[in-house]
Amino acid sequence: MYDDTTQIGRLLHEDHERCLNAVQNLEALLARQGPSKPADPSDPAVRSVLVAAKGVLAQETATHFAFEEDHLFPLLAEVGEQAMILTLKSEHDAIAPLADDIVSLFADGLKAGFFTREQWNDVYTLGMELAERQIFHVQKEELGLLAGIGMMIEPDVDSRLAETYRSMG
Repeated sequence: MYDDTTQIGRLLHEDHERCLNAVQNLEALLARQGPSKPADPSDPAVRSVLVAAKGVLAQETATHFAFEEDHLFPLLAEVGEQAMILTLKSEHDAIAPLADDIVSLFADGLKAGFFTREQWNDVYTLGMELAERQIFHVQKEELGLLAGIGMMIEPDVDSRLAETYRSMG
């Protein structure tokens, strides 16, 4: 589990919890609907899941990944954690385009008020792959990156990182 003694660890953990909640709700919606029965984005429950997932996924790729790559990964490199950097960066590189594509599909469906069968099939396929990858990625970060962050950074660096992350959101 993550080290809750650092500010930045707590902030990233809170983001992970929001992300997992949104992705798991999306995965449940997709499982209920299946690949050939488009969900109705005018249904308040469906809309809520789509809007939440859209917001979290956009934030995850635009802010969370960028922060880690620009601010945490250099610290990991200083302590010789190149393997962790390569693993997490390759996962970011795989997740980001999936998230971008599904956010775009959500936006189209929410704007139109419906999904075509083809759009929904794409939502289903991309969403299930994204859920699997994202859940596994968050677990790795919680058990690897966040679990050891307290040993890698000093309190003044922690404060600076937390302030930087807050300013990016």
